[in-house]
Amino acid sequence: LFSLRDVKSQENKPVIDTFHGPRTNEPDEEVLKASVLMAKLSSEMKAGDLLLVCITGGGSAMLTLPSCTQRDTDPVDDTVERIPLQSIVKMTRLLSLCGASIQEINSVRSCLDAMKAGGLARLAAPAQVVSLIVSDVVGDPIEFIASGPTFIREDEDYCNPFVRAKAVIDKYGLDSKLPEPVKKFFDERSDEGSFLTLVGPKPANHIIGNIHMALVAAAKEAAAYLPIGIISTPSTVIKKQLNRTPVDQYQVLLPIVLTGGLTGDMQEKADSVAELAWHLRSLIQTIMRTPDFLFSDISPEMKDAICEAHARLLRPEEHDYSDLLFACLKLANDLKSLQSIGKPAPAFGLCLLFGGEATVKIRPPSSRSPVNGGRCSHAALTTALRWYHLRTQSGTTPSVNDANSCHVEIEFLARASDGLDGPSAYGAGAWSSSDLIQSPKVAELASDCLKRGDSYGFFDRVQSQDEKKLYLPACLTGTNVMDLFICLLKISGST
Repeated sequence: LFSLRDVKSQENKPVIDTFHGPRTNEPDEEVLKASVLMAKLSSEMKAGDLLLVCITGGGSAMLTLPSCTQRDTDPVDDTVERIPLQSIVKMTRLLSLCGASIQEINSVRSCLDAMKAGGLARLAAPAQVVSLIVSDVVGDPIEFIASGPTFIREDEDYCNPFVRAKAVIDKYGLDSKLPEPVKKFFDERSDEGSFLTLVGPKPANHIIGNIHMALVAAAKEAAAYLPIGIISTPSTVIKKQLNRTPVDQYQVLLPIVLTGGLTGDMQEKADSVAELAWHLRSLIQTIMRTPDFLFSDISPEMKDAICEAHARLLRPEEHDYSDLLFACLKLANDLKSLQSIGKPAPAFGLCLLFGGEATVKIRPPSSRSPVNGGRCSHAALTTALRWYHLRTQSGTTPSVNDANSCHVEIEFLARASDGLDGPSAYGAGAWSSSDLIQSPKVAELASDCLKRGDSYGFFDRVQSQDEKKLYLPACLTGTNVMDLFICLLKISGST
């Protein structure tokens, strides 16, 4: 979305031109048409002009102007030959299927596009460029958000972008699978200099939204939540013990923001989430059935199990897990205090919040049947399957309360913040629970769907059998701060 002054009629009223990208978040001819117009508009700007750019996740696809195949050509020239758009789309799909990170994908795309890696800012020079950015990349690196159209690299010690892109291609063994136009372009540009072309004035890039802001907002909503008809006195949060809880008090849900930097393999991360929640559940039940339980009473074996699952989920610098132990102790004690005075006790809950963008590796489908999956639905189904295996290993069943003092339910929600989860745009996310899968037959179906990348296919079949709503319909939200995850441990007192 951008404005143009109607020069022909000499009117001051701006004209708003809107171009809609495809639902699958891949560039098409409409995107190319819009990008050419934006490039021309930017190239006509002069000193003293201001170019205001609004950037969000998905911008790599929505702003696409394939590079000219010939060197030293005008990037806005309509007559020059460019890398075919479909070749770039195919290249991106190959990287995605291999589980490449968004940083790696954008490193390759930037070399194939005239607008990425500061290209838009260079076209607009010497105008002042100001960018307002909603980040969809872990750590908010401006050069990778929408492939950095207004990011100008200034440091002298850096890796040649074509060398970096080639390293990504080699890492995933894609050299022989590259579309011929892309392979030819890289071969001809292997000796290319760099994108290290300074412009003045320097572009001003501002992060105005990211995953951390979203998680903190969600934590505040969770802490303030109080079921209708329940009267509760807010419980105070001791920040020295609960350092990842961004609120001072809570009603019935105690939120902990685990991380906004989830990366790596989604299968492994979801397994870790399931195991972490399972062990925290066990700790809560132990506290509830043990009178006068103290922090020092937590067994070394329990601490080790929670520590290991927590460490597999997060980055090395985020491995302090002690607040999870304090949270379990506080929730259980708050519930026991209400029970001791005979007050009706609401269901308390530990609300684990985290976000990021992990990757999914899938095998190509062996049949022509449709395959619908995404990172979030894959995570939800993985947790459900892991909980099934943990139950069978421990000999418990979903309907049996293994602690006389309380029952702890585990629920998990994974959703794409932009409302489109996966390339098929089949859904926006899904949720699961520790009792979703209850038989070997359903577990086998879940395992097969995960291998084929057809997680929504599983939820569709299960949903049609018991009428439970297990996934969110695809619906654009107007923003993108990566994926959001909520794991809820709901503690219900037995008295």
